[in-house]
Amino acid sequence: FSHQAHAKSGNKCEDCHDKIFKKKTGSADKDNALTMDSLKEGQFCGVCHDGDKAFRSDKECKKCHVKRD
Repeated sequence: FSHQAHAKSGNKCEDCHDKIFKKKTGSADKDNALTMDSLKEGQFCGVCHDGDKAFRSDKECKKCHVKRD
C-alpha cells in the first residue's frame, strides 16, 4: 500500500480515514480481518477497488502484491 500513490490519484485522507480505516497502525488487520475474501465482500480496500472506482483487487494481483528485494 502506498499513501503517496493514493494521494497522487486525487484521494484525500478523509476518503478512507476514519470511515474505512482507523488512523491507528495495525487496526485494519485486527484479528486478521484484512483478507482477500473481505476485499471481495467490499470491505477495507474493496470499498473502492471494485472495478468501478478503482481497479479490481481480485483481478490485478500484482498491483498490490509487489515482489520486494
